Amino acid sequence: MFLNRILHQFFAHYHGMVRYHAAQQASQKVRDALLDFQNNANNNTSNSIIDSTSSSRTQSLALQWALQQRGVSDVVLGMTQPRHVEAALQVAKSS
Repeated sequence: MFLNRILHQFFAHYHGMVRYHAAQQASQKVRDALLDFQNNANNNTSNSIIDSTSSSRTQSLALQWALQQRGVSDVVLGMTQPRHVEAALQVAKSS
């Protein structure tokens, strides 16, 4: 019984670590893809250096990408604060 409890705790902790690292890798791949999109759109990587860890910048790049897709007619955003609305409006105006 004691061994079962220890194994259960180990695998529960291991599961949490795997989920955390998988989420980090997925976020990094999305940021990298969005940066490539931005660099290709600008045709100038020297002006495209951004903080790749900034989640608000990642969201901005994602919104820019969605607005430029011909197959996307509407973009629905989950905005919980007025500054989110302001940032999205700035992106929409610049596109």
